[in-house]
Amino acid sequence: MSSSLWPRRDWEVAAGPRRLIATYVESSDPLSLPEIHRDLALHMEDSYDENPARLTRLIFVFRAAAVALGVEILAWMVDLAMRRLRSMVSSPQSVPRPEPLRPSPMKPEGRDAPPSTGRPR
Repeated sequence: MSSSLWPRRDWEVAAGPRRLIATYVESSDPLSLPEIHRDLALHMEDSYDENPARLTRLIFVFRAAAVALGVEILAWMVDLAMRRLRSMVSSPQSVPRPEPLRPSPMKPEGRDAPPSTGRPR
């Protein structure tokens, strides 16, 4: 299985408050608010630039997997249809032949026989 479709943890979507406070406020060299804003804006831009490349790769792999699944389903359908056709050709279902209720009037023995009054027993 391709690891590209497996759930990922390396997306950068938001910064957690605990990490922000530990990095920018409660560190040995805290930054001023304008410096924090500047630094966070630059990090957000880096994340914004990196995520589309990952997303594009995932979309490509997902589309390829969807096409492969469609081809596999089509192959199954063709295989099942071919098996059914082969089974129908190799062993045609026999339809029981109905028996006539009276002898044929076209055969000599039927012409001379007296007419029947009902079904034979």
